[in-house]
Amino acid sequence: MLASRKAGIIIKNALVDDNYSKSVDREEMSDLLEYLNKVVAKGLVVKDIHDITDDSSDLKTMVNRINSMNIIIFELRSMSDRYNNYNHEY
Repeated sequence: MLASRKAGIIIKNALVDDNYSKSVDREEMSDLLEYLNKVVAKGLVVKDIHDITDDSSDLKTMVNRINSMNIIIFELRSMSDRYNNYNHEY
């Protein structure tokens, strides 16, 4: 979270989906979409985009749906943090 603060990103809530599945038709994905419809969010951070689903058609549909809410999806697997994390001065 230190790196996100340095980047000016405020993390208010975290939702965890430990029930990875090939199907997007699971409670965690429904909860995520319901949550995103209720809050003002600018970004969604996922460890790996394929944690949403391995089905390419369903993945495209979910990404388009989330992007249509004006929410950007950030995939940590393809990103790297370039901050000096051992320096705790702000």
